[in-house]
Amino acid sequence: MANITGTDRSDTINSQFVSTGVTGGPSTSGADLISGRGGRDRIDGSGGNDIINGDDGSDVLRGGDGNDEVNGGAGNDDLSGGRGNDRLNGGTGDDWLLGNEGNDSLSGGDGRDAVSGGDGDDRLWGNAGNDTLSGGNGNDSFSGGDGRDAISGGDGEDWLWGDAGNDTLNGGDGRDTLFGGLGDDKLNGNDDNDSINGHDGNDMLSGGDGDDRLWGNAGNDMLSGGNGNDSFSGGDGRDVISGGEGDDWLWGDAGNDILNGGDGRDTLFGGLGDDKLNGNDDNDSINGNDGNDTLSGGSGNDSLSGGDGNDKLWGDRGDDRLSGDNGNDWVSGGSGNDRLSGGDGDDRLSGEDGNDELVGGDGNDLLSGGNGNDKLSGGDGADILTGGRGTDTLTGGEGHDTFTFNSVNDSRSGFDIRDVITGFDGSGPSGDQIDLKGIDANRTTFGNNDFTWKGSAGPTGAAGELWYVDEGANRLIKGDVDGGGNADFEIQLVGHPNLNVSALPDSDIIL
Repeated sequence: MANITGTDRSDTINSQFVSTGVTGGPSTSGADLISGRGGRDRIDGSGGNDIINGDDGSDVLRGGDGNDEVNGGAGNDDLSGGRGNDRLNGGTGDDWLLGNEGNDSLSGGDGRDAVSGGDGDDRLWGNAGNDTLSGGNGNDSFSGGDGRDAISGGDGEDWLWGDAGNDTLNGGDGRDTLFGGLGDDKLNGNDDNDSINGHDGNDMLSGGDGDDRLWGNAGNDMLSGGNGNDSFSGGDGRDVISGGEGDDWLWGDAGNDILNGGDGRDTLFGGLGDDKLNGNDDNDSINGNDGNDTLSGGSGNDSLSGGDGNDKLWGDRGDDRLSGDNGNDWVSGGSGNDRLSGGDGDDRLSGEDGNDELVGGDGNDLLSGGNGNDKLSGGDGADILTGGRGTDTLTGGEGHDTFTFNSVNDSRSGFDIRDVITGFDGSGPSGDQIDLKGIDANRTTFGNNDFTWKGSAGPTGAAGELWYVDEGANRLIKGDVDGGGNADFEIQLVGHPNLNVSALPDSDIIL
């Protein structure tokens, strides 16, 4: 091995020859130890496995062919490994490092360094300072170190670690693994199926193309999937998660999170906290879990489950299935033929448009069918049921239930257009009741007038009369609001063991 040492001035050294004032002779073996000492040196190791030390000064160091070790030392140095599996160390100063061909190890050291692996499977360290690291071809691994680093994986399956500082990581092509580390980081998977972990800090994660896996972990993070079938976990903090295109799986975890499924058949879980979940397009499964959550199905035939807490569920468009589960929930079907279930608690259910089915469950529930031919079942508790427009079927269930009619259009007169009440238990104020006070009994006079109960006597032609007609075990409650002598609306009561078909007490109807 030739040992070649420069001067304190700016030297030019090639291992195959030496300049005047430089100690040592030309290399004969090709494996050289070359030291520049002081000054702005230019050193070329040429062939062989060389050790090149720039020492002080801003040096230009070339390893050449062979497996070289190139050390910049102090100053702003320019290091290139050349061919072979090289080790490059920038030292102090703002350095530029290029591995070229081979499987290289590159360390920027202190200062603002630019480190590029080139071809091969390289290992790159930024260390201290705000560094720029790029992998090029091959399966590379990166560690940014301290400072605000920018790391680009390039081609291949790369492993990127931002470490301390607010870093920007781009995986590039290939199946990459990205870790933000400490700080508020930006992580982009780009192409292929990537694994992206924000770690600590308030991070921004983007999957790009491919089927990606994203973890926000600690901090208030923003996660976006892009194309592909992606999976997300927000971790701690107030996270915003957007699935993008594809069939995605979103988990908010701890904190008050916002989840948007995007296109595709998505599955959303709010986790802990008071979360907002939006399915957007296609047929989605949306689960609030713990906390007081807000769920929206969007387009498609969606399944919504509130979980624990006092939740708000809106099916929006499509034929949706909504369940409030535990808590005092607000459940609205939107357009489409929806099925709504309140579960436990005192719930408010609204079918809105479409032919809907509403089940109150336990608790004192408020059920409103809206437009369409709806089926309402109160379940246990003292429930209030309003069918709305359309031909509705109302069942109170256990408890003191109230069936409310606010317009003659809520139950028109006729076999196939009137509302039907099943299981009516009329036993005075403690039993079921029919509430008609929302209907103006006499349209010929001003104000909201009460009905006059006529029993089985029938109408006399005066406006505001209410009477009943028995049809077998069923009873029809009929009302005349314009004085025409005919029923403008009617309600069918289906037989019940506790229904007295001979006389309906006044207390069973709120006039």
